[in-house]
Amino acid sequence: MGGPGPGHAGPALCARLRDREARVCPRRREARGGPCRVRGGGLWRGPRRVRPADWRPLWGDCDCAGRRRAGRRGNRGVRRPHVRRGSCHARAGARHCARGLGGRALRILYVASRYTGGTGSYAAQVAAMMRGAGHDVELLRAPYVRAKNAAQATFAVASSLKAALGRKRHDIVHAFGMPAAPAMRAARARRRVLTLGGVYSEQFGMIHPGAAHRAVSALEPRALAWADALTTDSEDTRRRYEARLGVSPRVILGPLDTARLASVRPAPRGGGPAVAYVGRDSPEKGVGVLREAEASIRARVLYVTSSPWGEAMARLAASDVFVQPSLDESIPNATKEAHYLGVPTVGSDAGGIPEIIEHGQTGLLVPPGDASALAAAANSLLDDGALARRLAAEAKRRVVERFSPEILAPEYGRLYAEVAAR
Repeated sequence: MGGPGPGHAGPALCARLRDREARVCPRRREARGGPCRVRGGGLWRGPRRVRPADWRPLWGDCDCAGRRRAGRRGNRGVRRPHVRRGSCHARAGARHCARGLGGRALRILYVASRYTGGTGSYAAQVAAMMRGAGHDVELLRAPYVRAKNAAQATFAVASSLKAALGRKRHDIVHAFGMPAAPAMRAARARRRVLTLGGVYSEQFGMIHPGAAHRAVSALEPRALAWADALTTDSEDTRRRYEARLGVSPRVILGPLDTARLASVRPAPRGGGPAVAYVGRDSPEKGVGVLREAEASIRARVLYVTSSPWGEAMARLAASDVFVQPSLDESIPNATKEAHYLGVPTVGSDAGGIPEIIEHGQTGLLVPPGDASALAAAANSLLDDGALARRLAAEAKRRVVERFSPEILAPEYGRLYAEVAAR
């Protein structure tokens, strides 16, 4: 029989450690960190404010079944970052993507704070495209760092990533969103790419004003400097970062999973017309504006905020109108999905939303925060079926032309080839 595995104590030492822990105040023991392990013959507990972490959202409800809400006490007991590995065989339609490093397949690590929702779907789709092009792809769910500890984000993430990745080295690490930037820096890679979905510090400030916002605002320019290339999916985000910090991200649209959306079937309809909102229940999403407008909308309003993707899309497809009332947003994934599913759309004239909703052509735009205008626009589409059908048909045509993976795969291939060649 072999002895204890690496990093674990033998039975006698484990017993002594348990006895020692029993004499420690529970509150003090919690403050010290996670479980004990023996490394190099000594007791190792990890930094006080750092725990191995699975993802949790910085705001809003957690969309993972069985997990607690994020909040004052909802972020304890989290786990290590999750890494998905696998061989990356070529898929049809993406073989022509550019490669790098002499034409060989690249080893690419994708990092996001989650792989659901807008940014998560964005990251997962890009990873799938590059896997289809024959590259060696891994996906990492970045550790969560509590808002009050934002100043220690880099150290916290680096500590967790060492355990998750070991000494494996990648050609490129591509992080999606500012919460994943510390992981991008900590990963061992020749080149780093950071994709920005809106101006993160401004969005963060809507949810966490005060010291946490100041810490994130101070971290943001440093995080941008860590990357060898910056990208975003909207001209609005590019212009705002250029004005604020003097950087100009490269604009590459985020792909839409058209193959998966093609299999969506509408959910059974209830009584009467329905107006749907699909997205996170969060202040910057403008959900409060929609609630204020709800009494004036001549239809049931469905808030699809925590359903699994398939169920959410089925409910969206069965709706008469989709609303995107965001106060600040890049190009919302839910709006692209509504366009593909043929649901007429009302959106706020904020951020990158006008880049996908052209007023009177692919949907209707209203001033951000204007509940009366939002209700009036939704009612106009409910009352005028011909207008709603015309806008929906043109929106679907354009979203297929602009956001299909086979259209965007070569752009990402060229980006990686250029970055890898530096």
